[in-house]
Amino acid sequence: MSEIRLQLTQDAEEQLGKVLFQSTRNLLGEITERQLVAKDYMTKAETAKYCNVSTVTITSWQQEYGLKSIQLGGKLLFSKNTVDEFLISHEK
Repeated sequence: MSEIRLQLTQDAEEQLGKVLFQSTRNLLGEITERQLVAKDYMTKAETAKYCNVSTVTITSWQQEYGLKSIQLGGKLLFSKNTVDEFLISHEK
């Protein structure tokens, strides 16, 4: 394996560090989003993120519009297919 050495000013080193940090953060965000989309069942927080709304809105959708969820061992889960169908049925 080859090694490359760079001599950078303090400012350039800090800028490079910021760029690498932001790039890594963005990549991790994309990976998280892809994992969320690939899941069959989601928590309320994941469902809210998937729908780009708050958890309060998810609760409202449950109470006012009948969004169905699954209660399993103390966990409240939402089927991705059910959420997708719910959203489609409420399109205008």
